[in-house]
Amino acid sequence: AGARAFPRQGRASYPRSMEPATPLDARSGVEATRSRRSFAAVCETCLKDVPADLVVEGGSAYHEKHCPEHGDRRWLVSENGERYARFDRGYHAMFPGDAQPPPPLDAYFAITNRCNQACDYCGTEANRYDGYFGDYELDRFRELTLSSPSRTIGLIGGEPLMHPRFFDFVETIGASGRKTQLFTNGLGLSDEDTVRRFQSASRGNCIVRMSFEGFTEDEYEHLGIPRARERKLQTLQNLARLGIPVTLSHTITAAEQDDPARLRRVMRSLIEHAMRDRTIGALNFQALSALGASRDRASSESMSVDRVMDRIVDALPVPVERSHVYVTQQLVQWISRLYGLPMCKYHQAIVLVQSRGAWASIDHYLDCKKLDRKLEAREGAWPTSRLALGAALGADVLSCMRPGRLGESAELAAKLFGLFARRLDNASLPSCLLPVNAGTTCDRNNFDASIGRRCEKWSYSQLGDHVHPETISQMTMRLVRKRTLDVVS
Repeated sequence: AGARAFPRQGRASYPRSMEPATPLDARSGVEATRSRRSFAAVCETCLKDVPADLVVEGGSAYHEKHCPEHGDRRWLVSENGERYARFDRGYHAMFPGDAQPPPPLDAYFAITNRCNQACDYCGTEANRYDGYFGDYELDRFRELTLSSPSRTIGLIGGEPLMHPRFFDFVETIGASGRKTQLFTNGLGLSDEDTVRRFQSASRGNCIVRMSFEGFTEDEYEHLGIPRARERKLQTLQNLARLGIPVTLSHTITAAEQDDPARLRRVMRSLIEHAMRDRTIGALNFQALSALGASRDRASSESMSVDRVMDRIVDALPVPVERSHVYVTQQLVQWISRLYGLPMCKYHQAIVLVQSRGAWASIDHYLDCKKLDRKLEAREGAWPTSRLALGAALGADVLSCMRPGRLGESAELAAKLFGLFARRLDNASLPSCLLPVNAGTTCDRNNFDASIGRRCEKWSYSQLGDHVHPETISQMTMRLVRKRTLDVVS
């Protein structure tokens, strides 16, 4: 715990398959605009700390890295260059790099690296490599759970259900009065008795985040698991029957990334299903990261969160302007600042709202273009006290409400009361809201130390007798360095 968060590593050479994106001297020759922000990054080839800049060129935004050994490299962050640069500027105005970040919200325990699924994009190479972490000891877990200030305890892996004492972990969380969040592929919950036992062990205080490939057979072929689709659909029925909230998480595969039409179909089908089935509280679309089994993925093959959100907006059955997503995100970030909560920029969200039988975006209630102008005018001049900040946010939002929607807006505000009263606890989301999220984790291509230090998730994993307490950002960077150096040696 006392070590540097992102230590420098010794020299190493790597296979050609791990060579990163195009060198800058092979660019089109168009001059980049002046750097919008400088930060510490990681060279994707040697994994050493290197300086980097956010630049905007030709309508796109890039991370431009400067490695003394491997030269200057760049990674495409956004195809909405100027708008993204403003979003980036707003984020760092809210969460200055020299300010102490808020403590992480929730604790996540990697309790096993066993798994009953063999995803080729697995970030921890479950069942393939045992050098990351092993089975967590229950006594250590009890000690840390009792001392943790976190309101939710997440069980991650591997597949947590594969731990031989899984239900003892859940009972420990339930007895502490905290909420259990289970990260699972869902195969083990296709048996209703297992779901009932999980609900009972957690004392009914539980939520599930389930990886979900889609609704057609071909979306499960790469798993090579008999009846995987049927089992996951049965799990959704079991969770709905018992009233356990579930978030569906879809990792974009390489095949989907290479076929935009296919990715759009998958995204649209999941969104439309979630709009019909309100036991699904949220959807997450996760970029394929250069971690674990995909650790040699070149930066030119990696999608940023911003580009994933572009695909989500294109797939939505409800028309939404891309610029409105930035407005939503900035509004959420300022609310997080108001509550003193951490907020990762590698997570973007659009929120669909159901009112009087129809779904719409927040622009249905608020004039997003007007609100965007107000938020931009306040950049660099926000009140410092929480009371004044809350008053300023409230005044801006109220001034942008659409006069013809006041009745609907009042109904929505009443439904949102519990969410704000519980400090934005996701479990308190009313069923009229459907967050559709784009996300990723820190990896060799996208790492930005100024964002990584604001990671809102604290993780614990155990390898042998050693427990690693660290943010998820620190964990992923530690693991990719360890695995890469192990392969080279």
